[in-house]
Amino acid sequence: MPSVKIYKVKTISCAHKLGLPYKSKCNEIHGHNYKIEVWAEGELNTEKMVLDYSIIGDTIEVYDHKFLNDLFQPATSEMFASELLRELKKRARKANPAAKFIVRVWETGSSYAEATG
Repeated sequence: MPSVKIYKVKTISCAHKLGLPYKSKCNEIHGHNYKIEVWAEGELNTEKMVLDYSIIGDTIEVYDHKFLNDLFQPATSEMFASELLRELKKRARKANPAAKFIVRVWETGSSYAEATG
């Protein structure tokens, strides 16, 4: 059976602040319209899908309009990508336990963090 890749993109709004040891405007509470991209890859499951797109969308939605510092620390885009990856793997376990993911969290139009696994 060939490996198949699917993709979903969604934009959500979140707030956070960083606790950097140097002067930075990011140490103040502020928000972003994060563009989240997810690729899922694997063999087709019994439903002939890699994964239902709703699993990806619902996982991303958990973070919409949240203060990220309440969910993970530090609330960096790197940690956000890592947390999304962890949660996606957990939620996809029953549907396709062998699925592999790439998660991109775009903090601005020119800056993103990526987690794979």
